[in-house]
Order: sequence, then structure tokens, then C-alpha cells
Amino acid sequence: MPAAEGVEDAGVVVLDWAWTCNGAPWLDLLLFAAGLEPGSAQVVASAGDERNALLMLTARLAAGGPFGTGTLPGARLYLLDENGKIKSEQVIFYAVPD
Repeated sequence: MPAAEGVEDAGVVVLDWAWTCNGAPWLDLLLFAAGLEPGSAQVVASAGDERNALLMLTARLAAGGPFGTGTLPGARLYLLDENGKIKSEQVIFYAVPD
């Protein structure tokens, strides 16, 4: 089956992370983290109030890692309960190859 137009050229990979975490979430996180360059995570921006929080960040993909080298921009959106604890979290990221 041919790839959608432009997908192959851009090197886009779609990963349904929620599906991959069904077996052992801690293992998926550990294997994912191994592909990042240590110390490269940077908070780009943050905003929020007593009920919502948005965190935007970047990290570098480690040379020799499973994803190749590049930048991994992402965002996390949090919904907080009345005690300030995380009630819901939405995570999105994508890889920008070098």
C-alpha cells in the first residue's frame, strides 16, 4: 500500500502511544527515554490557572538512538482537580529530523 502523499518524503511516523503502553507503561517510557539526549529537555513556555496548565518543551533525540537525530518538540495539557492534583493529561509530540 503506498504512503499518503508527502508522508514518505517528510519522514513522518505516527505512533499511537496509548496503545503501546497497554502492556507495561514503565517499560515503554524507559525505552522512549533512552532515545533522548540526556539533559537536553528545555521548557519553551508554560501557562495556566488553578484548573488548567499547558507546558511546551523540546528535547534532542540522541545520536545512535532508535529515532535518529533531531528535535522533539512537544506539549502537555493538564486538567487539575480541586486539590491541584492532575486529573487528566494530554501529551503530543513530533520528531523533526536533522
